[in-house]
Amino acid sequence: MHPLRYIRVALNSISQRDFARQFGVSTAYVQSIEGYRRYLSRDFAVEIMLRLGIDSDSLLFERGRPRSVIETNSAEFTFFLEDGESKEDAFKNLVVLAHLADKKERLKRCIGFWRERVVPSMESETPLALLQEKVDMLFDAARCEGKHVELAMRLDRWLEASMIKFRLKTAFAVTKHSRFRGDVAAQPFLESLTDNFKLV
Repeated sequence: MHPLRYIRVALNSISQRDFARQFGVSTAYVQSIEGYRRYLSRDFAVEIMLRLGIDSDSLLFERGRPRSVIETNSAEFTFFLEDGESKEDAFKNLVVLAHLADKKERLKRCIGFWRERVVPSMESETPLALLQEKVDMLFDAARCEGKHVELAMRLDRWLEASMIKFRLKTAFAVTKHSRFRGDVAAQPFLESLTDNFKLV
């Protein structure tokens, strides 16, 4: 059975049509993937990971029941604590969840935990603040090694490529205009370098 089929069963056996609708793909695409007539794309696997907490590598490279990020501990994630729940209790509960003997129930409950407590946390400001802190530390480390300019250039290129990949150029332009009220044009990093700076 294809990993996608296992996921649909864990989601109370929703139909291929409803599953496809959730992710903005066609029913035929889901059918062809489950029938092993087409490969699951990396972008689709990552989207499933973000929404349901399924390890993307287990979707792309393994057959059978996929594994949750909670089981594999393959990525960092934050989650909301329930009322009166301590961090220690929360982590103990995660360990228990990741080691449930019934694999079908484990997958179902891991997906439920992800949707109810991790996704809302990701949609809050907390992950963004953590990412900003991580970027600050990365630049501090790069500055110590004299690599901060190269790092900034690579990051700027990645940001520009990401805007194209996720079709965000128009939304970005609107956001930039709103933020600077049309008075200041924020230049991409590469355009802000001095004229005598040349890439070699």
